[in-house]
Amino acid sequence: CIFNVHITNSNKNTNIQFCNLKYIRLKRTDDILVKLIAKRIRQLRDERGFTQEYIVECTRLDIPHFEMGESTPSLFSLALLCKFLDITLYDFFAPIEYPIKGSFDFSVDSK
Repeated sequence: CIFNVHITNSNKNTNIQFCNLKYIRLKRTDDILVKLIAKRIRQLRDERGFTQEYIVECTRLDIPHFEMGESTPSLFSLALLCKFLDITLYDFFAPIEYPIKGSFDFSVDSK
């Protein structure tokens, strides 16, 4: 929580605590998906004979970190990369078979 406010009126004292929920949100990641996206970016770049530096220069995207899986590109970054490579988002994701259909576990742990 960010700060406390103490309010006093004639009848009672009140403490109110304000929280910034932005700091409480959990960040969701999927290591397998990050690796698959990194591999696909590298594959498309290699197929075209582009260096990381060339794509960074043309798009200002953080290609080295994307390819190493150190950061995950946003959907907007992927769209920009696809425009640069002259492919659609469908073309980008089509070869990625993930998640496997029927792999979600709906069971609830009752511990």
